[in-house]
Amino acid sequence: ALRKTVESIVWYAHAEVGVAIQSGGVSERSAFNAGKPFPMQSVFKFPLALAVLDRVDKGELDLDAPVFLTPADLLPDTHSPLREKYPEGHVSVSLREILIDTVTLSDNNGCDILLRLLGGPQTVDRYVKGLRISGMEIGATEAEMHEFPEKQFANAATPAAANRLLRLFYQRKLLKPSSQELLMKL
Repeated sequence: ALRKTVESIVWYAHAEVGVAIQSGGVSERSAFNAGKPFPMQSVFKFPLALAVLDRVDKGELDLDAPVFLTPADLLPDTHSPLREKYPEGHVSVSLREILIDTVTLSDNNGCDILLRLLGGPQTVDRYVKGLRISGMEIGATEAEMHEFPEKQFANAATPAAANRLLRLFYQRKLLKPSSQELLMKL
């Protein structure tokens, strides 16, 4: 029944659609183009948040540590609640605030600040691959995607890979309880 429902939705969509659904148990599954990569757009902020919180859990980053924002960090012409709050920059904000705005408000500047703190998109890519998830690639910043639209394809995932990552998260296999609860809340 689930498969038939998904197929009817896909048929009416008149678009290229990829779906991977699995119930909390293993009894119900449905997939359509689940092995085809699609651009993640801002969805890549989820694996970014996981990689940041993994570093927090390892004691390498502190959510309450200040991060100094320069005017160069707050690029114009992109969605950025951080830039709206601190238009001139020259301010320290907590890593927690940047993470919250990136995850909950899809802040593109916050995303790139987090990527720089981690060492770039390739660090998030290595984190995901370290979880034995294939079919997901992280290879571009928001600024790169804004400047070169074809770069959006550098951040891509198959629906099956995205489903596996979400499943690991929901099974509480990735983060310490405090980080898990924070991201779940966000």
